[in-house]
Amino acid sequence: MLRIKSPVNGFHVTSFPLWQLGCLLDEVWLEEDVLNAMAELLYFRNCVTSEDTSFVYLPTLFFNDARCLFKNDPRTYSKNISNLRLRLSVAKATCIASVMWDHDHYSATFYQHHGSFEHGDSMLRSAPEGTLDVFHWLMAGLDYVLPQSLDTGDVGLQLLGGLGSCGVVAHNYVESRIDHSVPQWEAAASAHFRIGALRDLIIYHLSGLNSPVCIM
Repeated sequence: MLRIKSPVNGFHVTSFPLWQLGCLLDEVWLEEDVLNAMAELLYFRNCVTSEDTSFVYLPTLFFNDARCLFKNDPRTYSKNISNLRLRLSVAKATCIASVMWDHDHYSATFYQHHGSFEHGDSMLRSAPEGTLDVFHWLMAGLDYVLPQSLDTGDVGLQLLGGLGSCGVVAHNYVESRIDHSVPQWEAAASAHFRIGALRDLIIYHLSGLNSPVCIM
């Protein structure tokens, strides 16, 4: 029996009671902690199934914090940003993904080491102001090809339904980019994607482990 007030197990960047997983039912707005757990689980799974540590998936508030710091004069890196830059300099990343929250809406960015940088938005909105400039600042001085533009990514659209699922769609955009066997989110199948995420998080929690596991 699951105690709904018990904390979810096994995550390092997020913590929340199990009852919050209920936001994955129906078309309810996705709790940010739950979205971060989905991101961390995808990172774990990718490391285990492909033995690939070159994929970096940033938590939701990372980019918003960076945007705030970018506006300061002088601009200084926070401890989190400095740690990320150290990680990127020591171990080359081939992909850097981020789900961002802006104006009560989630969207995602996806960078590839050859310089491609895309923004995936299920409502076809533009990326938050200054996204490209902030990314250049984050990556300045590192041995990566800096993107010259922020392109529109191929993402499932909420125009015909699934109106509570922008976070699910943003995460699916990232997941389908690193695993081409994952289908793109569709409004008609929105419940399938939400229940799939709920299932995976519950199974991971029930593993009772504090280390990465593979959910197939």
